[in-house]
Amino acid sequence: MNHSPKRPIDRQRDSAISMAIDSADEKSGIVAALEIDSRLCVVTGGGVYAIQLADQTDPERTNPAIRNSMQRLLTVGADDVIVSGILLTAERLCKAVYLGQAFPEKRAISLAWQQTKAIAAMAKMGAELEGRQKMIMTEFDGMRITATQITLPTMEDAEHRFDAFAQKLGHAVNTLRDIARLFYPELTAKWIDALTRSTTERYGADAPFPVYLREVGKTLLFMRDLRNMIEHPKPGLRAKVFDFRQLATGEILAPSVEFEGSHYGNGPYALHQIMTLLTQTITLITEALIGHMCNLNFKQVAGFEIGVITLPLEHCDKSKVRLIYGGYRDVQFFRYG
Repeated sequence: MNHSPKRPIDRQRDSAISMAIDSADEKSGIVAALEIDSRLCVVTGGGVYAIQLADQTDPERTNPAIRNSMQRLLTVGADDVIVSGILLTAERLCKAVYLGQAFPEKRAISLAWQQTKAIAAMAKMGAELEGRQKMIMTEFDGMRITATQITLPTMEDAEHRFDAFAQKLGHAVNTLRDIARLFYPELTAKWIDALTRSTTERYGADAPFPVYLREVGKTLLFMRDLRNMIEHPKPGLRAKVFDFRQLATGEILAPSVEFEGSHYGNGPYALHQIMTLLTQTITLITEALIGHMCNLNFKQVAGFEIGVITLPLEHCDKSKVRLIYGGYRDVQFFRYG
């Protein structure tokens, strides 16, 4: 038996720790703690933070100067629907205790985190484009316009910005596919059609999930194909990005996009508006698909009828998660888990 006394570094590392979220704009407390890709992370109302203990950095305990560390991974947290609707919803619902011991819950959280980061980046891209557009328009207001000539404002990287956004959107659709395969591993390359077909066969054409998939299927296909519509346009399937331009009415149109072969219609659509719309839509679709798939794959408990239900926002806890497991027994509603 080893009776050697503890070294100072051992006493230091074995003692209790206390860490503070050192961010001037962080005024809310911790609403959730979870493991993401083998890292302990905490979520506040305004951010997602990773905690790295000194022993994780220096497992051999060779350097007493190594500190516990905290790093802000996202500047949005539970107060933003991207985090509450995707990451925290997955953390609440995607558990093996509910979905069966074979369910890969760590993989589910990892994919939900990837999706959260991608969509948060999309939201930032849209906000930055809108901010740049406002600045350009402010400068344009002071420009000289003559009776015969107008110098149009320019956002020279408008197409590049929208293309980068479309690339992120395509990645988000692919991540959604990977999440769906956790529940339905048999899905083929054309996963949207395959999931719609599979759920129709399993649950019936009028069941809520296949009905929902038929509603959003075209939107998901459009999101998946958007980057190619910009970079590799084909007759009948293209997206053309325009800089500021003057219309026949004399109005100045902000940077915009026009579609050909899209169920959204031709447009034109202002870039900042379509980017906001697509960001909100993929967020809500991700949340809804997680909810539907968890609801249908929940391992029922004898004597209880339990499923995923949607809470009104005023009944949500501080995590702002709207989807929970719940049910009724003897006409009495209860939350499960």
